[in-house]
Amino acid sequence: MVPDDGALTAGVALIQPTAALPAITDAGTTIDGTTQTDNIGNNNAAVFGTGGTVGVDGLPLSQVNGPEVEIRDAGALPIGLHAQANNTTIRGLAMLGFGSTNGEGAIIIASGFTGALIEQNVIGSSATSFTDPGATLRNYAGFESVGGDSGTVQDNLFGFSHRGVFLTGGSDGWTVEGNEIVDHELGSADGDGIAISTGSDNNTIRGNLITGSSSQGFVVTSSVDNNFVNNTVTGNGVGSTTTVTQSAGITLQSTAQRVTIDRNLIYANYGAGIAINNNDSTHSVITRNSIYDNGSITARNGVSGPTGQIGIDLNGTGEDANLGTAPFYNINDAGDPDSGGNNLLNFPVLEYARTVSGNITFTGWSQPGATIEIYLANVDASEQAGFGEGKTWIRTFVEGSSDADASSSTYGPGAINGVVQGTDTTNRFSFTVPLSSLPATVNNGDQLVATATVGTAPTQDTSEFSGLVTVAAAEADLTLTKTANPDPAALDGSLLYFLSISNAGPQSATDVTVIDTLPASVTFQSATSTQGTCSGTATVTCDLDTILSGGSASIEILVVPNSLGTITNNATVSS
Repeated sequence: MVPDDGALTAGVALIQPTAALPAITDAGTTIDGTTQTDNIGNNNAAVFGTGGTVGVDGLPLSQVNGPEVEIRDAGALPIGLHAQANNTTIRGLAMLGFGSTNGEGAIIIASGFTGALIEQNVIGSSATSFTDPGATLRNYAGFESVGGDSGTVQDNLFGFSHRGVFLTGGSDGWTVEGNEIVDHELGSADGDGIAISTGSDNNTIRGNLITGSSSQGFVVTSSVDNNFVNNTVTGNGVGSTTTVTQSAGITLQSTAQRVTIDRNLIYANYGAGIAINNNDSTHSVITRNSIYDNGSITARNGVSGPTGQIGIDLNGTGEDANLGTAPFYNINDAGDPDSGGNNLLNFPVLEYARTVSGNITFTGWSQPGATIEIYLANVDASEQAGFGEGKTWIRTFVEGSSDADASSSTYGPGAINGVVQGTDTTNRFSFTVPLSSLPATVNNGDQLVATATVGTAPTQDTSEFSGLVTVAAAEADLTLTKTANPDPAALDGSLLYFLSISNAGPQSATDVTVIDTLPASVTFQSATSTQGTCSGTATVTCDLDTILSGGSASIEILVVPNSLGTITNNATVSS
């Protein structure tokens, strides 16, 4: 406790070491700045942070009370607090000015130590104002574990450092939760919000707000089995005041594998929402996120405009791993043999999304057994025509399960719904569900996209977003069949054509018209229909009005053959 007898600065106990503080070497040590408040009262009434909620599920994001103890480097020191013991707790401090390279920063956990708890701190600014302290007082890392395990970093405010939170050197089993991570690396274009690297596995990053990073908001390098759940990632990849070098909101690189990216809000980042690089970064699952408006903002320099990058960018051979390569989308290929980020998995192709009688039917193509996630699409002005991002998840299906279409066929290579999406011979799907069962309202005219996830855990890959399909009311399905009697017919005898028109639905067919152009080798006698009217002689036109779903109509056309030889007669139906 520092007494309030003139020793406080603006109500804050200011500690300015000129030499390295002793390492924390006793297990169970707690350094708790909130005891200052408990003992002398609240002399710093500031409350920092955005608050509100994060992630698709709207997890609450706590604000942080202004600390009453500030540790500020006064001697170009590499480390503020260095934990070299198990079960260290650091709480309620403001810390700034420490470190200049990897392994240095405000709080460092040494290799081999477990159980650290870092909470309710303001890391990167003074205790009285959460603003950039300037270049000389920026931490290199706000928090870094260099091989520590099974700790928790929660409810902190990190800002203005080179990295906010860095798990490296085999740091396993951490939970990083409920933190606000803001404006990392204002001085260069290589600052990350949260970074996991070098064999740091089985970590959970949940419920954080990550914004303003000059490079990636979240990046995983050479690590496996990490989970990124219900975070908000926005405004990242914006570079420094002069340049941009890495632009995605989230990047998986250099053998980052088996990462789960689940129910995050990933929007308005300078580059792609998620980029998975072509360097054996595979088997990551991207599911139920809200991804939109990425590639649509201006960089921090105020000059570099929207990039047009996409929601999910799987990088292939020769593509720029830092900035992506236009046009960013990878269209599908036959047999899907290519390699790259998430093995450049083919996306599903949406053929139709039809509504009728309170239901919606989705049809298209996907790989066998694919998990297909369908989203209401976000389409901004920077998107490549015909593609979009998945903003609102509405349903997950599995090809072959409760699937009304067990067939297979070839799509492409021509355009589908106006956009070239590649070609493949693969399974078809058809799923019908009540519109009322969807978690969001879907109307005719809305646009949808989808992703596919293929494989068996833990070796699943998720695709990029598909091309767009527009929701529309289901149309009628008309079929025309024709028979002739007798066959063969006699010269100058009677020949009766019987035309049957049926509607398989699901909608009624209105203004149904049948046109039968008679060959010159027959002479017209009469035409009658079970509904509507027929007219004409050389060309017979029958206006049949409406045929209900499941209904039918028929036409009889009587002619007389006037020459020998084969008679060919064609008719068409339209509505």
